[in-house]
Amino acid sequence: MKFIFLRNFSTAAVIWGLTLICTIIIGIFAIHPGLAQTKNTTDKDILKSKIIAIDPGHGGSDPGAVGVSGSKEKDINLALSLKLRDLLENNGATVVMTREKDIALSETKKQDLDARAALVKKAKADIFISMQCNATTDPNCLGAQVFFYPKSKNGETLATEIQTNLWDETQQTKKREAQTISSPYILYTVDIPAVIVEAGFISNPREEAMLINGEYQEKVAKAVYKGIVAYYKTKPTFLNMW
Repeated sequence: MKFIFLRNFSTAAVIWGLTLICTIIIGIFAIHPGLAQTKNTTDKDILKSKIIAIDPGHGGSDPGAVGVSGSKEKDINLALSLKLRDLLENNGATVVMTREKDIALSETKKQDLDARAALVKKAKADIFISMQCNATTDPNCLGAQVFFYPKSKNGETLATEIQTNLWDETQQTKKREAQTISSPYILYTVDIPAVIVEAGFISNPREEAMLINGEYQEKVAKAVYKGIVAYYKTKPTFLNMW
């Protein structure tokens, strides 16, 4: 009887020990998820199985904001989105576009947004990027800013990574921080990590001139692309935190 007791105790101790080790390892990767990535991991390795939805805001009869020189937000949004699409597809991602030309998906705003969300859900996209431009009555306001839904932890991570890369790639003179926003219908309708990238203020003459410039658009697209890659590098794959 004594021998049986010791044998059972030993087995229980081994199981407990293995459980503890697994818990510690999971905890380490949760705090430092980058450890799971090898030094030789490329962007193509990271993006090859990812489905990314890009939504060029507005379109068709809805121009969005109009810049001080007459530029239309819908056109800038589309140009930025197509450049981002090319970067992602060239590096192995599958990209779902809610529009690829100057159209709206419905005559009413809500139906248009619902149609966009339906496309994203049907494609089973992993993340959602809405490309937009900002505008205000104050012509001095400037700076790119990324917004995320407050209840989405992965959305916050995605927004923060994109915001940081916007600082680096576009040399932002106004370093805005990623912020929560709960009002945009599309953010919580798609049910996946989603962000709105406000690439700049077209109500600011200097920033509008930059936003309609092809070379600057490439920089914005590259910043968003790098932010997406960084997000997938840092996001723990074993956690599903919308």
